[in-house]
Parts: sequence; structure tokens; C-alpha cells
Amino acid sequence: MTLICLGIISLASGAARAGAKSVVLALATALLVASYVTADGIGVRVAGSAQSYAAWIFLIYGALMPLAFVLLRRGITVDLRSPETRKALAGGMVSFLSYGAITAALAWER
Repeated sequence: MTLICLGIISLASGAARAGAKSVVLALATALLVASYVTADGIGVRVAGSAQSYAAWIFLIYGALMPLAFVLLRRGITVDLRSPETRKALAGGMVSFLSYGAITAALAWER
């Protein structure tokens, strides 16, 4: 959290100063990230298991995201041999692994 705050402060000051809109957007992003990490932390603790919480999130998103994609992007085709598709699949796998690691960290009792 300290690094995020320092990053935002560095945007707001110094020679390569960012505009007010950029700083506001950075703060809004930080607020949203803090909010969903807090919600995930509560969810993991209520579920009692990081693995089961993550599995339900993956199951729900795994059903809703393709449905939203099909509804919003009618007529689009997916070519599994395309480099873009492979990049998207790799990004999805990295996202899958990182979310699992985050939920495990949130379940870790101190």
C-alpha cells in the first residue's frame, strides 16, 4: 500500500508532474483496488477456505464473462491459432494463478 501511495504522490509532484485528471484517476483506481481486495478478504474469511472462495469466483466469472462477451460482441469469431488469442489465453492463465495466490494470502492468519 505504501508503494501505491508513493507512486501516486510521485505523479502529483516533481518535474514530470501529471495533470490533475491523471492524479484523480490514479486515486480512484487505488480506491477501487482497496475496495475489492477488502471484499475478497471478507469473502475468503466467510467462506473458510481460500480455494473454495476462488473456485466459486472462477465458476461464476467463467459463466458470466463468455456470456457478456457473446452478447456485446456479436459476430466476432475466435481463431485459436491466432497470436492474439494465444496472448489472451496466456494472460488469462496468469490472472488465474495470481488471483489464487491473492486469495491464499488473504486467508493467511497472522
